[in-house]
Amino acid sequence: LAIMGVYRLTVPFTLCLLYLSCAGFYQAGERRTDIAFLRGSSRRQMGVRIAAWALALLALWALSSGTGWERGITIWLALLGTAGFANLFVAGLAPTQHLNAAGVALGGAILTALLLLSEALA
Repeated sequence: LAIMGVYRLTVPFTLCLLYLSCAGFYQAGERRTDIAFLRGSSRRQMGVRIAAWALALLALWALSSGTGWERGITIWLALLGTAGFANLFVAGLAPTQHLNAAGVALGGAILTALLLLSEALA
């Protein structure tokens, strides 16, 4: 690819955002949530679902802006499947660690966003 430096960091950034999105969809379920704040409140659960959709669309935009829409959507779908399988694996294997893994994904998204910004400014 012509912009390999930016593309190299865009994939982990997109994967982290998609993992956060999948974790949000998982936690928005009434029976699956580990967050007491979300239990019994359909408005809060809807807010989490909207935030998860926003993260997924942000990931699509971030990936497609650098690679083009024809490649970006294909790669985005592959990363969405990877993030979804990882999310289900963590939730099934160690449900108590599900939110910790989402926290690591959030840290990864912030770190790669800062690295992307520093490369863009350099």
